[in-house]
Amino acid sequence: MKNGVEVIDKRMAQAFDWSLNEECTYYHECGRERAFTEAGKAVFHAEYIEDWRHKGVATPSA
Repeated sequence: MKNGVEVIDKRMAQAFDWSLNEECTYYHECGRERAFTEAGKAVFHAEYIEDWRHKGVATPSA
């Protein structure tokens, strides 16, 4: 599943092998992937911090 935080629940986590979320830190939605991690599924995460800099937003610390 890619960028589907609006529909993630236990049933959706069982239907997919993994989840990819782009910029969950920026949008404060990383916790919504919990159904996947609780089901033992992989969650991949990408942040585009150069976009953050262009928008004047502080980037997350490593």
